[in-house]
Amino acid sequence: MANQKYTILYGRLSQEDDLKGDSNSILNQQMLMEKYARDNGFTNAKFLYDDGYSGTNFNRPAWNELLALIEKDEVETLIVKDLSRLGRDYLQVGYYTEIYFPKKGIRFVAMHRPTGEPMSSSSRTAHWLPAAIMPVVKVRTGTRSGKNSTRRKNGRAKAAAMRRRILRASYGLPKAQKSTFSSTRTKTHTPMSR
Repeated sequence: MANQKYTILYGRLSQEDDLKGDSNSILNQQMLMEKYARDNGFTNAKFLYDDGYSGTNFNRPAWNELLALIEKDEVETLIVKDLSRLGRDYLQVGYYTEIYFPKKGIRFVAMHRPTGEPMSSSSRTAHWLPAAIMPVVKVRTGTRSGKNSTRRKNGRAKAAAMRRRILRASYGLPKAQKSTFSSTRTKTHTPMSR
């Protein structure tokens, strides 16, 4: 009989805790994920956590252990309490959820949406994630007029277009059709002469 793959329950907390040992939030994450795994039939659960590590840094001990297990093909499912527990660098999180995990055959489950509300049973996988992963376009701030303002507007438009493309691709929606609305300006009204 081949070894059964792990269901990894991953927790992370970035704030240092005054207590010795695990923080209450890590313990809370563990209890919630263990209950979820039990209730939904996930077996061979293994809890990994990073306590006191920022979500913007993916060089974390338990995260690196998780990646090593994935590379050895020992992980079937990864469960996190919510997307922010995976990380706060949304481009990197997007890479893992949209490219790396599917490529490695990992089922990714975020128990709660970024708003904190529980997800419905039909949407507990990464299908909703593209709506939450919003690319941030950083531009140099300056005055509202001029080159920086134009870049900021273009960056927002590009980010919005990217979000729409990701959502359409994730839900299998067709490409957007051109609007029938005419954007040409109407002539200004001139008063009739008497």
